[in-house]
Amino acid sequence: MAEQHLSLSAHRPGYVGIVAADLPVAEAVGLAAQMATQMCVETFGVSPEFEMCGDVRASLSYIPAHLDYMLFELFKVGRSEGVRLRD
Repeated sequence: MAEQHLSLSAHRPGYVGIVAADLPVAEAVGLAAQMATQMCVETFGVSPEFEMCGDVRASLSYIPAHLDYMLFELFKVGRSEGVRLRD
């Protein structure tokens, strides 16, 4: 909350404080999937495939760093368990 309060005085286009007003979901999902794939390959030598479906033009108002972290953790755990279950 402190970061949001302090950021309100900095006028960044497309943001209200640290909240992105029009955050492209597909871009965040793609980046998190890419990072989780790389981690999985480095750890296990292989990674399950990833397929994005749905409205790739969707956007939302959210804190980018929080969304990136949540998506990465979700994909990391999912891919790791996918590899473990396959073996």
